Amino acid sequence: MENLFQIINYKAWSVPWIIVDGQAAATDPVEYPELEAIIENRELVVRDPLEAFKNTIIHSGYLSSIVALWGSINPILNNEVISVAIREPITKINVEYVKERIVEKKEEIYREIIDVVYRTLGIAFVRELLWASRGELTEDDLTKYVDPLIVKTWLIAKASIGRIGLPRDPWNRGSESAEAISNFISRSARGILNKVRREYEEITSDEDYWRVIREISDQV
Repeated sequence: MENLFQIINYKAWSVPWIIVDGQAAATDPVEYPELEAIIENRELVVRDPLEAFKNTIIHSGYLSSIVALWGSINPILNNEVISVAIREPITKINVEYVKERIVEKKEEIYREIIDVVYRTLGIAFVRELLWASRGELTEDDLTKYVDPLIVKTWLIAKASIGRIGLPRDPWNRGSESAEAISNFISRSARGILNKVRREYEEITSDEDYWRVIREISDQV
């Protein structure tokens, strides 16, 4: 891809955003066997479209941040999000039908996922701090940053593109979620830090990964 920002043309809501024949076909959670099936246009079975939609939210930092900031799944009731969640280009499941079912159960879905969303965002917050510190973040450092004001500022930035996507009065709307995320990190700081540090060390020691990154960088 000559221009990395070209992915915006495909209405990408998350990473990875897998494009097949010009169509967004999948996003996380996706494993290699499923990815191979998507690329080769082999049959896929999505047994529970609503469960697939919920999993897409909780595996995406961006979608989770929108849900947490708005206190609702309404802003992400989007055909593209639903389509990649149910792998519509491959499964041919009717997006509009699934959307109607989601709308009918949207409050229930929100209640079911919100605690997991907070955990997703807590881990994402620590992960981004660790990468920003080049792997040098300590547990003491983390304790200093786990302030609801800092987390809320991060949440507002993460849930928006510029000012696009923000609810009215985002500072107050984000207070409850920021408090919940901060509390989760405070309770589990050591475990979260160890988890994201293992990820960091695995990625930074992966020569194939960095070779691909260098090749992409050379094209930009």
